[in-house]
Amino acid sequence: MRSAECGIRQTFPPFKCGMRNAECGIRPFRKSEIGNRKSEILNCFAYTCGFSVCAARTGARTTSLDLSKKYLEWGKRNFVLNGLDPAAHDFIYGDTFDWLRRLAKKGRAFDAVVLDPPTFSQSKEHGTFRAEKDYGKLVTVALPLVKPGGILFASTNAADWPPEDFLADVAAAVSAAKRKIRQQHYVPQPPDFPISRAEPAYLKTVWLRIGEKAVQAIRTEAPIAELTVHPSAPVRKDHNRGGKSEWMKNFHLGKGTRAGIVGQTR
Repeated sequence: MRSAECGIRQTFPPFKCGMRNAECGIRPFRKSEIGNRKSEILNCFAYTCGFSVCAARTGARTTSLDLSKKYLEWGKRNFVLNGLDPAAHDFIYGDTFDWLRRLAKKGRAFDAVVLDPPTFSQSKEHGTFRAEKDYGKLVTVALPLVKPGGILFASTNAADWPPEDFLADVAAAVSAAKRKIRQQHYVPQPPDFPISRAEPAYLKTVWLRIGEKAVQAIRTEAPIAELTVHPSAPVRKDHNRGGKSEWMKNFHLGKGTRAGIVGQTR
């Protein structure tokens, strides 16, 4: 099967639906927001690599990760269909949880990490994955691979999982990892996926710009016995009371610059 979505040409295995949730989620955004010639993109649960193709067309270097060798081969075909050389990009066959940990140990980091898992899956390495139960764990193992200021793209099509619960679980995992969400843009189900009472909205996607890992300020004020005071300098009595010295009052963590806006529409 062939289709053209988001300006790219794609082939799909017979009897399989077209675009994954992640690929639908890129529609409202300009190509420059998917990647550029300096970007490195990690596409997890890549399926036939539609998101990777979109990013590669902007000049980004992509790594596509999936548990199916067959789907990755389809992905390579999609690269060729769009005039891209698959050899210039990485295609990794294996369990996503396992490979996220491996890549983190190798010190890899990406400008964007795409998470678009199936609602349910099973592998020998990780066992059973259920989106509603395990998505937070997935975010936790993915975060070390997101560069400071990078993008975490989280998506799911779990029909029985309310959007507010999905967003809360993602945010909780980011907070537990002591990372900050600088910006957030939620993308609801696109209009070409009709919503009815019998089939309510199920596609949920959020773009998050992730800040650096939070650094906790540690009080390091020296004991009074270790302080050297100039004879002409007045001694602050607040040391004896256990209060903060003037230099500690003035101590603060510098603030980073504001990140660029994520998710500007055309």
